[in-house]
Amino acid sequence: EYATHADNYGVPGSSFTAVEIKELGQIKVFDEKGNPYRDFTDQLDHRNINNLLIGFIERNRLVEAV
Repeated sequence: EYATHADNYGVPGSSFTAVEIKELGQIKVFDEKGNPYRDFTDQLDHRNINNLLIGFIERNRLVEAV
């Protein structure tokens, strides 16, 4: 789940749509045989995953604030 809002860098022509990740669904990890693998991620991993997703979404302009 995510939210968007119009943002800018404070200079004319710098408008863009900012993205905020509200919630990631449950991440499931499996081994090569398809068996569930213990979740080894922590708070820092989740924050970094969110930042990577936000960067990808904003860089490729996949959303637009209305």
